[in-house]
Amino acid sequence: MASESEINKIIGQRIRLIREKQGISQHELAMRCNFEPSNLCRIESGNTNLTIKTMFRISTALEIPFHRLTDGIQ
Repeated sequence: MASESEINKIIGQRIRLIREKQGISQHELAMRCNFEPSNLCRIESGNTNLTIKTMFRISTALEIPFHRLTDGIQ
């Protein structure tokens, strides 16, 4: 079973990969989510605890199903 910090890192990496694949900058995604760019940087680095609300805002901004951020994490 993954620790909380490992889960944060996995989800952050997924967000970054999806964002980059879509050609969206960190700044642009942060603006879409109404976050400070530094907050998104911490999220993608796995250095912050994510809430469901935050993950939902990100998945909505990326136009992906919410479960893509968490699939397969145990």
